[in-house]
Amino acid sequence: DIPGAVLRLPRVIESNVRGQRHGFHDTSTYEWCEEYYRSGTRLISGRSDYGGASSVYWGFGRFDDVGFRPLIVFPQN
Repeated sequence: DIPGAVLRLPRVIESNVRGQRHGFHDTSTYEWCEEYYRSGTRLISGRSDYGGASSVYWGFGRFDDVGFRPLIVFPQN
């Protein structure tokens, strides 16, 4: 209940930078990202088998190996 707070997914660039700096995406899991591909499907990034944080695809439907990490963005005063 914080006025102006926004709930969203990480953007691809945020996921990439965090993955490179902190070792995220060293697993066989993709992560949903905030951006959409032109067909209306959400982008996914990750999966160490295919380049880790630099691996970006568009996904649709449900997958067993796609997770998500909601972010809360607080307003700046």
